[in-house]
Amino acid sequence: MRNCEENFLLALKSDEFDINLVCGFLSEIINSFSISTNEMIEEIENNLVAKMHMDQISWYWIRTAAEAFINKGNYDDRNKASYWNCYRLFHSESGEKSIPDFTKEYNLMDFDFSVKTLEERRVSDYLVSVYMRHEHRTLQQTFTGFVFTYLTRTNQLFQEITKEIGEDRMGYMWMI
Repeated sequence: MRNCEENFLLALKSDEFDINLVCGFLSEIINSFSISTNEMIEEIENNLVAKMHMDQISWYWIRTAAEAFINKGNYDDRNKASYWNCYRLFHSESGEKSIPDFTKEYNLMDFDFSVKTLEERRVSDYLVSVYMRHEHRTLQQTFTGFVFTYLTRTNQLFQEITKEIGEDRMGYMWMI
């Protein structure tokens, strides 16, 4: 594993979740074609704090990309497929939201970021998805592939949702 991957894992595991470090290391990882995906996922899965954060980051990314898909100016051909897949995961055939209730909309102006609460941790995880939303569109596409791979290997609910929409091989969509 490379330094940026090890540093990302350390930041993800830390009780003092530093969003700037997490986003910086994540950006560096996603901006590389030599990601140690299997090793990273195994490390995340074996640490409860890291798994909690990565689960939340992943679900929030799906929500963020799905909501961005509604506005055509938020994507182009480089990340259209990844946004479309997130949209399909987030909304059922009837238009109802499929993603669990723990991903909710936040008004960032309402938060006191000096308070270390569970709610603030969730906001921090949400902010990672906001940060990734402002990354280069090709990196957003790659990040979506990492999220799909991670959730396919670690999350039963994600596996059920992907089967419902007929995309049970999303974990193999590393480069969609």
